[in-house]
Amino acid sequence: MENEVYERDYGTLLSEPDPAQKTMLKRMGAFLHDIDMQQPRVISPRGRFIYDHLLRECDAYCRLCCGKIRAVIDYQNWDAKIVLILPALCCFIAEQKALFFDILLHTKAVSFLPVENTAAVAVEIRIEYFEKLPCGAEEESGDIMIEHMRAAAEKMCRGDPVLMEKVRKIFEKYEPDNIE
Repeated sequence: MENEVYERDYGTLLSEPDPAQKTMLKRMGAFLHDIDMQQPRVISPRGRFIYDHLLRECDAYCRLCCGKIRAVIDYQNWDAKIVLILPALCCFIAEQKALFFDILLHTKAVSFLPVENTAAVAVEIRIEYFEKLPCGAEEESGDIMIEHMRAAAEKMCRGDPVLMEKVRKIFEKYEPDNIE
């Protein structure tokens, strides 16, 4: 009896789009990206928990597999990702399977890509670390934004009393009692 083989090459279905269409799509994508980047965001408690959990677990997995890990929280582009570079992608024990199940279930996107000039596999995990500020009421979202700005400014002062006083005076102008 012969082996049964099912094989198809769908790579031939790919075609290059029309250059004018490609330019229009790029412009539209850039426009939508710019609008999205302007919306204020905060760190999501759920996103932070997932990121921290996956970072610990992926670090342990990379240590076990002699791989590499790089994690980035990008505050300019509102993005968080963990990238694993693995000599091979294998899941033999239940904990490894559970890790990949968690990754697939709790993340925004996962990509498995070959690493150029090696036999390694790159696993890129994108996490919804940020959430848009609730804008139910304009005044409420403004208050939330000022509180986040105040916290960021105080953090940047690093306990310097002179800078802290300057920050306090700046934000004092925006207190509800001082606004005309």
